[in-house]
Formats: sequence, C-alpha cells, structure tokens
Amino acid sequence: MMTVDDVVHRLRSEGDVGKSWYETYRDPRPLGPAELARLRLPDGSELPAELAAWLAYDATWLPLLDPSAPPEAPRLNLSPLREVLARWFVTPADGPCDPADPSGAELLAAWIDMLPERGLADAPSLELPMSGSQEHVLVLRPGRHPRVLGCHRRYEFWWKYDSFGQFLAHWFDYESME
Repeated sequence: MMTVDDVVHRLRSEGDVGKSWYETYRDPRPLGPAELARLRLPDGSELPAELAAWLAYDATWLPLLDPSAPPEAPRLNLSPLREVLARWFVTPADGPCDPADPSGAELLAAWIDMLPERGLADAPSLELPMSGSQEHVLVLRPGRHPRVLGCHRRYEFWWKYDSFGQFLAHWFDYESME
C-alpha cells in the first residue's frame, strides 16, 4: 500500500508531473513551512501527517485549500460532512435544492443514515475530485487516521480508501505499481 511519501517520491522521480485520468499536473507548488504550521483542524489539532506531507509537496493540484483565503493566510477548504452532502443537492434541471426544504432534509437524512459509521455527519471533511461516477471525501476526525469516503452516484457510501496515500496512488494510477 502506497503512502503519501511514496506517491511524492514517485512524482519527483517523474519530473514532478502527475497524470490522472482527466488531467496532467505540473509544477507542484508547496505550501510554505510557516503557512503549513498554522493550518489546523477545527478543534485546533494539527493536520494529519499525510495531509501535511502532501501540502508540503503541493497545495494546488487538489482542491484542499479555501480559494477565498489570502495566500499569506491559507486555510483548508473544510466543511462538516453534512455540508458537503448538502452541496450535492444540485440537479441540472432544477438548480440547487434547499436542505431546509422537506424533500432536501429527507434526502440529507437518508444519506447520513447510509454513511458507513455513526457520527460522521459532523466530521471535518475535504471534498476530493470525482473519478467517473464516484465522489471522494477525505474525512478528518481528530485523533483518528484520515480515510476517504467513496460515494457511487450519490447513493451508496463506503470507506473506499484507508488513507489519503491510497487515494493519491489511485488518482495518479500508481496502484498497479505497489
């Protein structure tokens, strides 16, 4: 199983070029040590080591930082998992659904009931890029190892990756090289 350090080593060996199914990434831009040291989870705890290792390599290829934050004071693009799910209430024909609307509240409650563990709805989470019909969400619970939640067609939820490193290995198609 590849770690974030393994993925970073592989990317460096390939000239700092990463290829996913949809995009080629070049010229990683790391987060500076001072900025990285200031990033915290909502409870004030330090970032998980694998997330910090990735941000020390690159802070631009994946949507991990809040785009509205100034560069000198970056912050993670964190939301409680329930807010990530609520953002999914967009349908092309109807536009955004209101989670306060009874049908939106019912859908959100159903999705929360389908999560693989109780208590995940309020966990700090980072939405990761989709692959095909699958959504990915990095769940960062303080004191626990970060895991990546998978969701197929916004219907089925499961723990897809046991680490952020596994997600990155899959994203850059290094899984077969493990």
